[in-house]
Amino acid sequence: MWTEYTLAPRKHAENNGQTGERREPEAAEHIRRLAVNAEQIARYDLPTKPRKETGRRRPDILETVECEAWPAAELRRILRQTIEEYVPAQALAAIRAGEESEREYLRIFADQLDAA
Repeated sequence: MWTEYTLAPRKHAENNGQTGERREPEAAEHIRRLAVNAEQIARYDLPTKPRKETGRRRPDILETVECEAWPAAELRRILRQTIEEYVPAQALAAIRAGEESEREYLRIFADQLDAA
């Protein structure tokens, strides 16, 4: 029922600033459903509601589930895990180190404000 899609490259051409040549993008776009599939609806016992009578997109779908019905922490976990699949490990480590450094700076700053 749920599937992944690969779309053809976008139709607009890119302009190469150095040579002025126009070229078509090479990469296709890939769309993957991450959340609100049948298995997740059952596992999290997500509330459903009837499809709008005026809805025309998928007449075969009789019920809908809104993403907002999900536990926020679980949705964040799924998104984080999926995004991290596309980020090189070294880049992810550098990002995490930078975030920790920023948190430490903010802790020190907050401590100085409390002391003042």
